[in-house]
Amino acid sequence: MPLEDKSIDYVFSNAVIEHIDKHKRDLFANEIRRVCKKGYFITTPNFFFPFEPHYLCPFFQYLPEILKRTLKKYITLGHYRKGYYEKIDLLTKKELQKLFPEAKIIGLKISNSLIAETLICYKTFV
Repeated sequence: MPLEDKSIDYVFSNAVIEHIDKHKRDLFANEIRRVCKKGYFITTPNFFFPFEPHYLCPFFQYLPEILKRTLKKYITLGHYRKGYYEKIDLLTKKELQKLFPEAKIIGLKISNSLIAETLICYKTFV
């Protein structure tokens, strides 16, 4: 759906960017900046939070890709059935800041953990 420059007041993206290939995330970030007129609000799970929220598995994001794929052949994790694997690359605050250098980035703690579960990236132009 092609959109004109500055045709959307606010862009809101909740837990999408980690599903985009690392080599295409800059395109995603540039498109958000191009179409938004007043600002944007982006959330993503924090890479450093020890519980991977998609596969509902502690430390899953730290495993090598080959081990993740092998595990998923034989077991069900989270909402993903056995045999199904989706490559998900959680972001760090530094990676998010590199994509959106003009934005404010904060961590959100929902539980009593020491590490933020979610990263929030936002910018307003008004």
